[in-house]
Amino acid sequence: MSINKVRLLNVLKLGTLLITWILFICSSMPIFAAADTKVYDYANLFSLEQLENLEASARTLAETYKMDIGIVTIDDAEGKSAMDYADDFYDSNGYGYGNHLDGLLFLIDMDNRELYISTCGLGIQYFTDLRINKMLDSIYTYMSKQDYYGASTNFLNLTEQTIKKGVPSNQRAVEKEFSDPRIDYNDYNMSDAPSKHIPFRTASGKPLNPSSITLSMLAAALGAAIIAFVTRYIVQYRYKNPRYTVPQTKPDSLSVNYTERQDAFVSTHTSRIKIPKNDNNGSGGGGSGISSIHSSSSGQSHGGGGRSF
Repeated sequence: MSINKVRLLNVLKLGTLLITWILFICSSMPIFAAADTKVYDYANLFSLEQLENLEASARTLAETYKMDIGIVTIDDAEGKSAMDYADDFYDSNGYGYGNHLDGLLFLIDMDNRELYISTCGLGIQYFTDLRINKMLDSIYTYMSKQDYYGASTNFLNLTEQTIKKGVPSNQRAVEKEFSDPRIDYNDYNMSDAPSKHIPFRTASGKPLNPSSITLSMLAAALGAAIIAFVTRYIVQYRYKNPRYTVPQTKPDSLSVNYTERQDAFVSTHTSRIKIPKNDNNGSGGGGSGISSIHSSSSGQSHGGGGRSF
């Protein structure tokens, strides 16, 4: 074999090894790609200007925090639940940063009349059930006014605020259905309680109104007057008609007999009971850091939760 052929084979081998090494390095590097389009308005809820503003804001947040963010509106859920549609849309449209597809998606489902926030990767850790419920509380105020652009803008603002807070110290993922940990009053701080007005009710359970309040006041006044009249009558009657007279006291009845009594001290015993401390990591209850998770149709793990409107 000639020297030129040997050199050529050595060059080919070296080139093959170099290409293999480059491919191996590239395959082990994290992928930072994310969805090109952040906002899909299939239900035509936004004007063109609103759509452009939401797209620009979502793109800026995603690039800043390396957490992909999507907003989707639909009027046909294709027979799926809001949760399934949001999860599948996230998986099939290239959302997610890095190997764990970090991010979240906000769905306005006009078909099922439901809001849903789907999380993935690091999004599951940042957005716990408690935080999602608080976001939905705020977003719902816009939905009740049919202000879909305001609801979506509020979602983006709350998303940035939540990411800035960081992952809760007691965060943990649990495979279960999404729930509101504030419902169990033993599992959260009172500051996290839903701020809903609970009206006063009558003894029969009906809410109080002006007419029922007036009737209640008249009944209370009448009852008080009757009780006062009866009490006054009884007192006057007893003063006018005493039942008995006090008999004359005899000197012998005033004598006092003293008896001797001794108390023997036996022993003393003190019981001590240790009161366990409530260790919930100082984060407002054991359930405040839970992120409910499930698997989508593609097998990807997702968190999140929703609410009807």
